[in-house]
Amino acid sequence: MRREVEAAAAPINTREIEADWAEIRALAQSDVTRRWVTVGDSVISLLREHAALAADAFRAGDDELWSKMKTIIEGEMIAWGFVAWHVVVGAQLDSLAPDMADLITSFDADETQYTGREKAEEIVRGLFELATVFPIQGDAALARLTHFRVALDIGSGRSQLLQVTSAVNPSSLQFFIAESLELATVSEEIKVGVGATGEFLSKAFAEGLETAVTLYLEHRPAGRGGRGQPKVGPKQAGKGPSGKGKGGQQDRKKFDKGKNKNKDKNKGKDNDQKRRKPWWWNISKSRSTVIDSGGIPGTLDTRSPIGSKAPLHGHHVWPEYAGGHSKQPLMSVRDTVHLGELHRMLDGFIKVASSGLGYPATRTGGNYEFIREMRRNPAKRAAFAGSLLGFYRALDLRTDPPIPVAAYARGVTYAAARI
Repeated sequence: MRREVEAAAAPINTREIEADWAEIRALAQSDVTRRWVTVGDSVISLLREHAALAADAFRAGDDELWSKMKTIIEGEMIAWGFVAWHVVVGAQLDSLAPDMADLITSFDADETQYTGREKAEEIVRGLFELATVFPIQGDAALARLTHFRVALDIGSGRSQLLQVTSAVNPSSLQFFIAESLELATVSEEIKVGVGATGEFLSKAFAEGLETAVTLYLEHRPAGRGGRGQPKVGPKQAGKGPSGKGKGGQQDRKKFDKGKNKNKDKNKGKDNDQKRRKPWWWNISKSRSTVIDSGGIPGTLDTRSPIGSKAPLHGHHVWPEYAGGHSKQPLMSVRDTVHLGELHRMLDGFIKVASSGLGYPATRTGGNYEFIREMRRNPAKRAAFAGSLLGFYRALDLRTDPPIPVAAYARGVTYAAARI
């Protein structure tokens, strides 16, 4: 009998319960959840007291008293679970409510029908409504958990007054069990809803970013001699060498002579201009791992004769230390450009850009807050992704031929959708 009692007593481990409660009570950040924490502390105190009495009964061999204490403790465990689940769900909703409100505002302001919008909007509005009514429902539920004293027969005609919760009362026990099970289900539904919403936002962001890049490629200004370059010359203006005005034939001869004379000179200027830009997009070189990752052919290369002998690297356009996905499409970069200059420039840029968003991120680490903010705030994530696209576009100031937009847009889009 003693072994059976000892085995049955094993689950009553106050140290484990108190450790679990310490983690749960730390979640409470609002007045509503803190009210539940106060009640939870009192339940833990009762559990500690009752477990000590049960241990005394066990050591004294008083199986009857131990059995009574075990029944009381089981009821108090139900009360503790009831309180704990209210804190957990309340904390979940407290953290989500501001973001849900922002998303509802976005839904109301933007009617773009991204893939999965209807379902996501239903989830978001449902979570926000739940966050609104939960404190009211919680106060009503909390009123059901009361404390009272019972006279416990401890043998030899003696009794002891014990303070217990209403969960010990058989007539109330079922309510607390059902409420706890329902809250556990709600907690899981919240997680599923948040996951589905996050997936929608990632896809919507990717769709929006892809559209933006496509529009940029379609409407970007053309380069020298490219599509969209104005072609208004002397002939179109009705003047000059081919015009009908006075002295047209003489001007034409002068024009042709000057054109031929300066042909080589202009060509030299073009070559000088290219040499002045230290980098170029070398379409003939690619690192195999970049192609395998989904990156495009070509390499951001150096014009330095010595540096151009260095190996090629696969560059994470959205660095992993700032939340970039490890499997993102890479960009091929020459070693001397990658480690010698690009990383230094990009790290400095990210530090400034992330500081502007409220959470400085550096290569030395400690960027948890920044990454968490990128995950939970789609607007800031979009802003940071846009700033990265701008950074790489600005590299064209020192690169000729320029870097194709797809070389970095693929990685940024991929990482933004999976941070």
